[in-house]
This record gives sequence, structure tokens and C-alpha cells, in this order.
Amino acid sequence: SALAGGVLCSKCVLGDGGSRQGEIGNPTELSILRALYFAGIDIDALKKEAPVIAEVPFSSEYKFMATVHNPTDVDGPGLAYSYVVHVKGAPDRMVNYCAYQAKAGLLGEEYKEPIDRHYWIEQIAILSSHGLRVLALCRATLPKDKITPGEKLGPEFVNENDEGPWLTLVGLCAIMDPPRAECVQAIREAHGAGVRVAMITGDHKDTAVAI
Repeated sequence: SALAGGVLCSKCVLGDGGSRQGEIGNPTELSILRALYFAGIDIDALKKEAPVIAEVPFSSEYKFMATVHNPTDVDGPGLAYSYVVHVKGAPDRMVNYCAYQAKAGLLGEEYKEPIDRHYWIEQIAILSSHGLRVLALCRATLPKDKITPGEKLGPEFVNENDEGPWLTLVGLCAIMDPPRAECVQAIREAHGAGVRVAMITGDHKDTAVAI
């Protein structure tokens, strides 16, 4: 249930039998879907049960995407008149938009507690320092009269809430995405030719330094 947001807040399509054949989408996001697939979760059934009601498309400018859904059984009781918002993005950004954290990654209002930002910032730094690509999975609920189905939402829906930080941080996903083996030789040859090599990345700076 903790990874449900990684499935619902995604436009990726997993390959046949969890393989890479026929897959569509970003490798980082696909790795989350693949983890759930091999954990025995029916990804297609989950997406059909909770289709996207409204969304904030991903942009490298604000580094997150958000989708709004009707609640499912994994979201916990008491949400008949609410929508569930799933947000996935750069963890160093997402921590600032969260007021709560999910105890042990469990979903439901009864498992929310005030966020310990220092803890999460430390965990992000540790994971990134090992060269891992890290994503934060967050969620929230809001009354159904606050959203119109099909509404095109802007980033301010997430990062400019009238009440300030309002999301619940469910957890972090750390994905190993090492450089290709041929990169080492290519950089060595570039250095040998007197070419200065610069890295341009959208990842966390600690991930870039480790790579």
C-alpha cells in the first residue's frame, strides 16, 4: 500500500510479464511499477479501480507530478466524501510541502504524525550519497467539492496551499541507476584529449557527486 502512489501517480506502462519488452516511460518510475509487479500486485487492476480524476503534469521546473483519485481500500476508511491526492517528486522539494509523515509507511488518517524533516533530509542525503536516484512518495486527502473532474491543475495546487505544508510523506524510493560501463572509457579518452567533462543532471546533488 505504501507504493500505491508510485503506481497511480504515473503514466508509465510496464512491459510484458514485468519485463522491459514493450515498456513505456521513465526508467526510474518503471522500477517502482516493476517492484510492485514482482510483489504480486495487480497494477492494471489498481489503475482501473482508481483512475485519474485530475492532475498536475510533471515539469523539471518544479520537479513533481500529482494525481487525484477516488479512494480505494488501501487508503483506509472514512474517505467516502474525499479524494486522495498522490504526489511523486524530488525528495528535497517534497519535504518542504509535507506537514505529516506516515507511521511505518502505513496509509490512513490514524497513521499520520507530524513530520520529522531533519530525519528525512538525513535519509535523502544518505541514499543519494550512494549514487542512488531517490523519489519521494506523498499523499493527502481533500473534500470532493474542492476538485472538478478533468480539471487541469497547476503546481500551486501542491506548493502554494493556503494552509501551508499539507502533504503526508509516505516514504522514499531509492533506485540504482549506475553509469553505463562505456562511460568510464569515454571520459578517460575525453580527459586524454584535454576536454573538460561536465555533468548536467536533474538528480539530487549528492547523487551527482557520488556518480
